[in-house]
Amino acid sequence: MADPLALLVVVVTGVAYALGRERWNRRAARSMVATRELALFGAGLVTIAVALVSPIDSAADTSLPAHMVQHVLLLTVAAPLLAFGMPLPTLLWALPTRLRRRSVAFTRKLMRHHDRHFPTWIVLMLVVEALVMLGWHLPVAYEAAIRHPGIHAVEHVSFVLAATAAWWSVSTARRSLRGAAAIAGLFGSIPGMALGAAMVLAPRPWYPIYVRGSAADALSNQQLAGVIMWAFGGMAAVVAGAALFAAWLASEPTDASSRIARIPSRATR
Repeated sequence: MADPLALLVVVVTGVAYALGRERWNRRAARSMVATRELALFGAGLVTIAVALVSPIDSAADTSLPAHMVQHVLLLTVAAPLLAFGMPLPTLLWALPTRLRRRSVAFTRKLMRHHDRHFPTWIVLMLVVEALVMLGWHLPVAYEAAIRHPGIHAVEHVSFVLAATAAWWSVSTARRSLRGAAAIAGLFGSIPGMALGAAMVLAPRPWYPIYVRGSAADALSNQQLAGVIMWAFGGMAAVVAGAALFAAWLASEPTDASSRIARIPSRATR
């Protein structure tokens, strides 16, 4: 993704979120999206900007460790921050009136289905996140993303969407399931840690595009990249899960589903 385009996407998303928050709070005549959630969502967008609109992005084309830093920021830092920032239906409230009515109604149905089939949602979202992450790290897909900016942009978008959806499924669990949800979120870090461990233990470099000197140097860089994914990526996921669990213990018994359900039908008009 080109730097200007990445920055534009981040700015437009931030503006849409602020507009949606203001509309939702005003129409519901109460604070539906707290300042804390606004700050979390904003921090997620800043993290994406750091990953995609900074020297890290330029270095990622020639440095595997830098690329892993970028992936860790998107998958295990930005994603939980965005998910904890109540993205749905806040962003939907930025849409035009007719589309907004349909979208908010759909969100109510989605949350009811999520609550009734919580284990299925968690398993499905975590599996999707793992498949997206592991699939893009296959040598063929990884090198295609490096060589083609359009494919690279799709990779980054899929990372953010899949990981945010997984953390959203965890973070919107009803209060009686919050302990199980936090544990599920921690289990979601296992595929990334396994990928990092495999990179550290691999006997040869996975990505020929990074073999610019000796194979030994490329293998050393791959091992460093694996440590970044294994240790730092895993730790970020653990911290996010622990913070989520602590926030739930301290919070009032009000979850995302109940907040959305209490929106009067006139508020969607």
